[in-house]
Amino acid sequence: MEAILGVPELPILMPKSRVAELVMWRAHCGYSGLFHRSETETLAKSRATAWIVKGKYLAKKIRSDCMVCARERKRKEVNLLN
Repeated sequence: MEAILGVPELPILMPKSRVAELVMWRAHCGYSGLFHRSETETLAKSRATAWIVKGKYLAKKIRSDCMVCARERKRKEVNLLN
């Protein structure tokens, strides 16, 4: 595991726990709030801190709840229409 994730062991978190949600938000936004990664990148970044059961679904939920990402999606949709 250390060769793949860079850490020898990880805590396992259930996806509905508040801690799992906070870990995923931090992986998505980062400390500065400038990252706003895709679901795959968010999940990969979160695995440096903890292993979240069904993390892919939580990463997708976090991205869909993110207002910065929603604004970016809306801007891309408008650009496609013009």
